[in-house]
Amino acid sequence: MAEKEGLISSIKFPALINFYEFTGIPKFENTQEGQILIEKVEKYDEKINKIKKNNKTILFISKILFPIIIVLSFFVLFLSSYLFYTFNTHILFIVQMFLLCCLVINFIVFIIYSIRNKKTEKKAIFVKQKPYISYLQNILNELKDKYFNDFRVFEFDNWGFLFYSKLGCSCIDLISGEMVLYAKENIKEVLLERVNLGATTVGSAYTSGDTYRNLLFNFHYMQSSDTEIDTDSINRYEWHLDILTDFLEFPKLSFKFADNTIGEDEAKIIYGILK
Repeated sequence: MAEKEGLISSIKFPALINFYEFTGIPKFENTQEGQILIEKVEKYDEKINKIKKNNKTILFISKILFPIIIVLSFFVLFLSSYLFYTFNTHILFIVQMFLLCCLVINFIVFIIYSIRNKKTEKKAIFVKQKPYISYLQNILNELKDKYFNDFRVFEFDNWGFLFYSKLGCSCIDLISGEMVLYAKENIKEVLLERVNLGATTVGSAYTSGDTYRNLLFNFHYMQSSDTEIDTDSINRYEWHLDILTDFLEFPKLSFKFADNTIGEDEAKIIYGILK
């Protein structure tokens, strides 16, 4: 690993560096593309915030109108029955139909703006991430091709990567640029364990009996019943991999893997190469 050119050859192992500061590669927000995008995002955020504010206002008004329309509808219905013989009920019927239409329209508006609000939030997040992801992907490709072309790569977190081979390993967070590097002789122990996270109890119940229901008051009455309950405990596991080193500033790397074929294979491959 120490024989690598460029970045690797100029580092004394073990080391904890900032990749961006060490290589001179700017962070995305310090690039011209990043500055342009930040300005666009700020303008876009203003537009999105206005749309979201309008959506929330309409949704708030819609929520208030729901109970008002319903109360008025019942009030008109009450008047229709009370004044059946003393008042022209055609007018009340027209009012009742109008309120019903208002209720339906209000419900449609509520659904449309609820969906629109969610889509607006998703679109805002996507606009912010796409160029940034592209930039980080380019840096990752450069790391793979130029500095770690003989290394395997494992993505363990949000833009966190472990490069490893028989020569040693390196762990980097591409977002912050923090990077720790170990030569093979710095790795003193590699531990792999399948850890029990505890048990989850899953149960189901079946009840049989005679049931009566009063539709007016939504009241349930069960005369007699027999209940059968089935429970089952499911143990949850995950793989824990610890890399112990002699580097005082960063003596330990810890990773977690899902308890499935892919997770187990990846954990055992890293363990076998670095052990």
